[in-house]
Amino acid sequence: MPQSPADTDGTLHQPGMPWLPDPVLIHRAPASLNAEAAALDTDDAVDSETATTARTMTTATATATATATATGLRGDGRAPVRAAIGPSGGASRAGQALMWLVVVALLAGGGLVLFRDQLLKAEANYPAAWDARVARIATFVEQARGLTFRHPIEVEFLSEAEFVDMVSASSGATPDAQTVAAGATVGKLMDAMGAATGYDPLAGLATLNEASTLGFYSPDQDRIVIRGDTLTPGVRLTIAHELTHALQAQHFDITLTDDNDLELRSVLEADAMRIEDQYYATLPVDEQAAANVGNTLDPEQAAVLATLPSQVVQVQYAPYRLGPQLLEAVLAQQGNAGVDQLLRTPPSELVLIDRSLFGTATDETLVTVTPPPGATVIEPQRQFSAFEMLVMLDTWVPWEPARDAIDHWRGSGYVSYVRADGLTCFSATISTGAALQLGAALTWWATASHSPTVPVVGVGEVSFEACERGAAAVPTPSQPIATLDALGLEEEIAAAVKQSMINSNDMTINSPTLGNRLRCVARKVMSHPTVEAALLLPTVTPEQQDAYNFAVVVALQDCPVEPLVDVEIIVAI
Repeated sequence: MPQSPADTDGTLHQPGMPWLPDPVLIHRAPASLNAEAAALDTDDAVDSETATTARTMTTATATATATATATGLRGDGRAPVRAAIGPSGGASRAGQALMWLVVVALLAGGGLVLFRDQLLKAEANYPAAWDARVARIATFVEQARGLTFRHPIEVEFLSEAEFVDMVSASSGATPDAQTVAAGATVGKLMDAMGAATGYDPLAGLATLNEASTLGFYSPDQDRIVIRGDTLTPGVRLTIAHELTHALQAQHFDITLTDDNDLELRSVLEADAMRIEDQYYATLPVDEQAAANVGNTLDPEQAAVLATLPSQVVQVQYAPYRLGPQLLEAVLAQQGNAGVDQLLRTPPSELVLIDRSLFGTATDETLVTVTPPPGATVIEPQRQFSAFEMLVMLDTWVPWEPARDAIDHWRGSGYVSYVRADGLTCFSATISTGAALQLGAALTWWATASHSPTVPVVGVGEVSFEACERGAAAVPTPSQPIATLDALGLEEEIAAAVKQSMINSNDMTINSPTLGNRLRCVARKVMSHPTVEAALLLPTVTPEQQDAYNFAVVVALQDCPVEPLVDVEIIVAI
């Protein structure tokens, strides 16, 4: 959960992530995570030799598939790889791959004074009646959500210049020395994570707000602020989304804490996105087109946003990609009542990463981590986010070993500090049923990122310390596929392979471990460099299609099939 750089107790939270002063739901313009990664400044680009070392698989499967790519020529046209592995039919606006996805970030913090006076009033004060410009939208939100507003919400419309002045560095607010120092510390922790080198979180916050913020709702102030003083289709969508958050706040506890923010935010945002999607569907076609244009980053804004580290952007976007599919599945079975229950009892982060775990026991334990003697603690002990670990690894490591490392995650502990020798570091311990896989992935990550980290692998546990790399750091590579997109692609490839097995009457479809095998196949296919680079392309060459097809065949052979066994025979033995 992004926090202010210096809370009242002098500690920091969530290293490297942008923040705002108090809990607010920020409405951001959509952006392509993969485009952002590809458009990083040359200072953040990694040379081809380093990129190959960091992300190319060296397994026999990768070698065999690469050979097939070079020789598998075909003269006839083929459907794009994305179409071949993706779901058929049209997707809802909320389900598309961030093309028209309206992003709403829920951020929290307590100590940062920068922007606070501009963003928030002294106390909540709601009107006696709805603003005429939003009354009909409020009625729609009530009907679609199946809940009733207990009182109207103040909605403030600002001009472009007024809004930008409010949320950006141009507001004239100047951070104090403590905030600047804390920001520098966060930058060093990002360096330790391999996320970026020389990143200034305060400047990054200003960039993020000015380029992408469309509006926000403050639960504390029960107030919505909108970027734009004209009621365009795009502005109306923003209002529908933020009114959904206001309605949530009147019926459910949306208090934020360090350990459940991603889980809760994912449900909050998925709920607001689907109501926004329903409102969008009521608009005439020309207004839908105008709304898409109005709520999408223009090329200049996209270029500005692309200067931010990919890990920063992905952590901010995570709730709006991890929540919708789970919510849609619950909604299909239980309707709004099921969504209400998700808001009361948010799913675990592990369920958000892997929806097949929904309904199983996935509670995470807090593992004790002790800083070294003489260290000055920056952040007190908390859990280490499994999603943050996945993004951290996936930036430097191919998808299969990075994703395998997060399987069987049982709990974690994390603490950051400045060591006695002056280095800024963090230590983490992960309780896991995949200790060997996690240890191997961390070793790969450390080698690729030039980190001195040496993981310690024990029985069901992996511990490691990561410190700022400083002059030894190499530029962070761009990801061919953003982690958030990769999670969705893995499910799509697994589903497509399963359907192919059904169509071909493959008897192994009855294996009790089919799900594990399908995930294994998908991860191997996605880790092939040629296939990975083509998965999100709108069209592909016949050679790329052949590489994908061959990679699936090889992966099916490499991923084991557990035989069907007779339980009575096992008992007899």
